[in-house]
Amino acid sequence: MDTKMGGTTDAADACQAPGIHEDEEVQKDEQPQDKQKQNAEQQSSEKEEEEDEEEEEEDEEEEMEELSKLVPSYPFPADFHLEFQGSRIDAIRHLCPLHPEGTRAIAVFLPGVHGGVGPCRGAGANFDENALYASTAQRLVSSSEFGVDCYRCSWPFMRPRMPYAVGGACRMLHHGLLEAMKMEGTGRRPIDVVFVGHSLGGAVVINAAKVVAQHFQAVGGGDRQPMEGLEHADIRVAGVCTLNGAFGMEQTHAPDGLALLSKCRALLVAGDADMVVPPEATTAMFEALPARDKRHLVLPGGTHDLSGHKDQLIDELTKFILSCCRPASVEDHARAADLSS
Repeated sequence: MDTKMGGTTDAADACQAPGIHEDEEVQKDEQPQDKQKQNAEQQSSEKEEEEDEEEEEEDEEEEMEELSKLVPSYPFPADFHLEFQGSRIDAIRHLCPLHPEGTRAIAVFLPGVHGGVGPCRGAGANFDENALYASTAQRLVSSSEFGVDCYRCSWPFMRPRMPYAVGGACRMLHHGLLEAMKMEGTGRRPIDVVFVGHSLGGAVVINAAKVVAQHFQAVGGGDRQPMEGLEHADIRVAGVCTLNGAFGMEQTHAPDGLALLSKCRALLVAGDADMVVPPEATTAMFEALPARDKRHLVLPGGTHDLSGHKDQLIDELTKFILSCCRPASVEDHARAADLSS
């Protein structure tokens, strides 16, 4: 009896002793489970890495395939180009006679899907050194009184994506602003911005103008720091001009975004014989745009290139761009007199 009781007690004590028998068995059971879990996690991690590598390879292949499909734009004898987003935007500059001190406005001209020199090239031509943009820019820089720097732009490849095209327009404007601000003095300097675009370029104009207006409104309100080199610039989007603009539904049906352009002037031109972009697209944009001073110009018989209305459009664009500029101040006139003497 005692022996049995003793034996039972010893066994119970042995089982209750810390770190003996039962705990060891539990730990032995847990160790294989932990190892299996670690192996599973490692295999899952390796699988994710393999999938990521495969996705990267697929992305690279798709990018190479996209590049192989790119078609060079129409001829454009650029003066310079600016690189951004892994690509570039080409440009021809026309600086006012008193640049940079006499610069009071910057006009950025954007082409359609084919790039190149823009509209009014003539029937069947993909280049004309005296096309609409070139002729307008030359007229604007013919007088030191105007004070407008012009940048004619082109994409390197046809049919650019909208984010790239808008980024290119903003990049070019930034360059033009920095060039205009390369002058002595620390006084506040007003500079007006005007965007002009044909076809796809018209849609780019609206989007780029919204981006620029939002940025400089935030700077003016103290919500954002000015860009380096533009601390003393008073910049505003003063005007937008579109020529047979290829607007999408998302643009004409987004009044909140267009509200950013309520304080600028707008000239929207459409040819009623345009067989590429329906003239109704311009009508819809005109109705949606809440600009304080806007004009809808319909050209009878105007084709997509508008070549038959070149002389009229040179006058229209020149007058419009100059109307967007703030009047020259007494200081501006005095500076111009000093520079020209």
